[in-house]
This record gives sequence, structure tokens and C-alpha cells, in this order.
Amino acid sequence: MKRECLLCILSLCLCWFPARAASPESTILHIQTHIQEGNLDAAEQAIAVALKNTPNDGGIYNLRGIVHADRNELKAAEADFNRAIQLSPNLVGAYLNLGRACEMLSAKDPGALTRAIVQYRHLLNLQPDASAVRLQLAKLLEQQQEFAASLKELDALMTGDRRGALAISLRSADLASLGRRRDAKQAAESLRTASDLDEEVVSAVLPALVKNKADSIVILMLDLAGQRQQLSYNSLRQLAAAQERCGQLSEARSTLEKMASTNPANAAPLMELARLAEKQNDLKGALGYLAHARDLDPNYAPVHFFFGVVCIELNLPIEAKKSLQKALDLDPGNAVYNYARGSVELQGRAAWQAIPYFKKFVAAKPDDPRGHFALGVAEFASQDYGSAGKELNSVANNKETAAGAQYFLGRIAKAESDWAQAAEHFQKSIEVEPNYADSHAELGLARMHLNDLAGARSELDRALALNPNSYIANGNLLALLQRTKDPRAEAQEQKLRALDVRRSEKQELMLRTIKIRPYGN
Repeated sequence: MKRECLLCILSLCLCWFPARAASPESTILHIQTHIQEGNLDAAEQAIAVALKNTPNDGGIYNLRGIVHADRNELKAAEADFNRAIQLSPNLVGAYLNLGRACEMLSAKDPGALTRAIVQYRHLLNLQPDASAVRLQLAKLLEQQQEFAASLKELDALMTGDRRGALAISLRSADLASLGRRRDAKQAAESLRTASDLDEEVVSAVLPALVKNKADSIVILMLDLAGQRQQLSYNSLRQLAAAQERCGQLSEARSTLEKMASTNPANAAPLMELARLAEKQNDLKGALGYLAHARDLDPNYAPVHFFFGVVCIELNLPIEAKKSLQKALDLDPGNAVYNYARGSVELQGRAAWQAIPYFKKFVAAKPDDPRGHFALGVAEFASQDYGSAGKELNSVANNKETAAGAQYFLGRIAKAESDWAQAAEHFQKSIEVEPNYADSHAELGLARMHLNDLAGARSELDRALALNPNSYIANGNLLALLQRTKDPRAEAQEQKLRALDVRRSEKQELMLRTIKIRPYGN
């Protein structure tokens, strides 16, 4: 607990000491001075002397509670503030200090806030005009998600007290949490004229606003606070997250840039910047951020992994392989890293080299259908159709992998000239994912071999409508035109030669593999 949060109420303590138990004012001021100077040992000694002279002085227990709080001895602080309240029931400062101590205790003691609320309500029964206590009560009720009760306490404040930044922010958060978004936004707008708005005030209501997805209000409050002071790293992180959730990606990147500048030795904001840049399809920008993060923390495996994934997207297989291998060197058992490394190998000429990596993924995550599918694709590319069929059949009915598994099972049947079986698999693939051109193209070829020429032409036309540059669709159309002795076959053959065979084949193969994400699993 920050000392200033407690010292701000020391001046109140003197106003409420019962005369019969009070220590001399000079003693109180002497102890306060020690606390303000951070000389807690001297303050403790002075408090011990004072308690010998006036053992029933609530104000002295309040001061001892502050010393405990400054030392982060929160249970002892709570006990002293409670003792102060027992001895001096009208000591407003002790109630406020108790509330602050309980707020900090609540992270490990869920009942702490409830105890503070009980004491606040007790004081307000005695002193209804204790506005600072009522405001703190409203704050704790909001933290306990008792939003209607919090609003009730805010409504009971004097008109002038309702205009403070904390009261306005609490009102906005309570209204947003109750689903009254328009009223909440209107309340938040009035913070523009609140002279006491600062980051600490906004931080008090952020959890409720974030939980209730009031991101536009989060952005407004933090923007206003940022106009008055430089926001901390954590507040900038909250602002960037809210901006991203609202689709304000450019603004979020700008905020993350500020985060990076406040802590230039920290690679975390750079990783977030890279993620946003990748989300905006600014892949070169993402690599720039990642290169910087890699320089800051060269032994952090995720940055090498992310760098490798972006290289895959930029069609830089050599750089991708090098970076992903570095990630694996740092974290060899990571299943996702092995999956990504295998995907790079799958794009090359020696697809069989992907198999060991996908096997490691399957061993680590046997229930994840993506691994079995990827392994099946690698085995198919290596022409090990028996092993490939086993893996693909195991996930052919899984929603996530069904379309791809059925497609490659169809390719296996095609390789074995089982055209009826191939047509069945391609049809099942289309039923799951009707907009994949190559499934229609392969089904068209299967229908041609089954002497359904009209059906073949229909499927090939559909494939070319979906992807006019599909090498497989154009190749199969050429086969159909040649079989039917169509005079357009010559022009189709010239078109096929113009297509980039290697690029088309790679896209066809990799389209069926699950996209690697540089964040998450």
C-alpha cells in the first residue's frame, strides 16, 4: 500500500479523537512526521510510548495500522484499524484506512472486502454525511459486483461530491455493468470536466468495464487520463487491448509503441506489436518488431517461433526453417513448434522430412486431430498411402479436419485408380467445405473416369468459378476437352502451360494443412 494513500487521511484523524482518550497533539504530529519521512522504526517506537500513556487511544492504533500497512503487514494493519474503530467509533480515517487495507488483502482473502463494507455501513449509520466513506463504500460494492447498491450509495452523496472523478467513474462502470450503456457513456463523457481525474481513478473501475465489455468507455477514460499525465505501462496495455477489441488496430499499435518506449528493454510490447502487424497483414512490419524483440531476448523461444511463422507467410522457407529450428533448440519438446517445423518441410521437395516433426506433435497431443491430419498429409506427399490413409481416416469425421481428410483420402483412391471411392471422398469433402476449388476439380476428374461427362463438366466449371487459376482444375478440364475431342483443348493446353505449376501444387497441398498461429495453440 502506498504511504500517500494512507497519509492523505491523517488530518482527519485528529478531528475525531474522543477527548478522554486522546494523546497530546504534539505526540500525534511527531508520529505523523516519522511516517511521512519513511522512518517507520522511529514511528513505531513513538507509538509504543504513546500506547503506554494512553492505551485506549484509537488514533494511535490507527497510526500503528498505517505503519503495518507501509510494511505490507496487512493482517496486522487490519487488526489495528479495527481496534481503532472499537475505541473511537467516529474516527473516519480509521474506516478509510481499513477499507484500503482490506482491498489489498482481498487478493488472498475473499472475505476482506465484505468486512470493510460492514464497517463502512456501520460508520454511515453514525455519520451519514461522511462522504469519503460513502464513496469508498460505493467503490467496494462495485468491486463486489453489487452495482445497484453501489449506485444507491453514489446517489446518496452530496451534489458536489457526485462531481468528483471517482464518483463519476464508478457511476459509469455501475451503469455499464447493469446494461445501461447509453447512460454509462454519458456519465463517462462528463469526466472531460473533472479536474481530479487521474490514472488511479480509472484503474479502480477498469475491471468492471473490461468484464462487461464496455471497451469504448475504457478507451475514453484512459484517453482522458492520458491527456493529464503519462500513463503507466499497465494502463497503456489495457488501452491497447480495448482498442484492439474495438477494431482500432492502428490506434492500438500506436499505444503499444508508447508501451515499448516506456520500457525499451522489454520484448513483450514488441511481440504484441508484431501480432497486431500480422493481423493487419503488415508482415514486413511484424518481422521488424520481432527482429528487435529477438535482439533484446535471444533466448526467448516464442520470438523465434513467431519470426519463423511470419517467414512462412512471406514465402521465405530458408529463414523460416532457421528460425523455427532455433525455437526448437530452445524448447525441443514444444508440440506447436514441431508442428510448424514440419509444415515448413512439407512445403519443400523432401516432404518425408516433415514426418518426424508431426509424429512428435501427435505423441505430445494424441487427441488433437490437427496432428493426425498433418501427419497424414506428409505421408501422402511421401507416397506412403497406407500410413497416410490410417491417419486421415482417424480424423475423417472430425469437424475441424473432415474436409481436408476426405480430400486427401480421395487423392489416395485416385492414385490407386479407385474412381468410385475417390468420387465418394471428394463429394464428402465438398459437403463439409463447398468452396474449395480443387475438391470440385478432382470430383470432376473422377466423374469423367466414371463416364459421367456432364457431371464432370459441371464440377470443373464450379472449380474454375471458385479459382480460375487452379492448376488442378485447368489440367482436369484439359483432360475432359481432349477426351471429348473439343476444339478448345489447344487453347486450354496453352493456358495450362502459363500457370505456375510449382506454386499451384504447393498451394493445393498446403491449403489443407491447418494454419499455424504465432500465438496460442
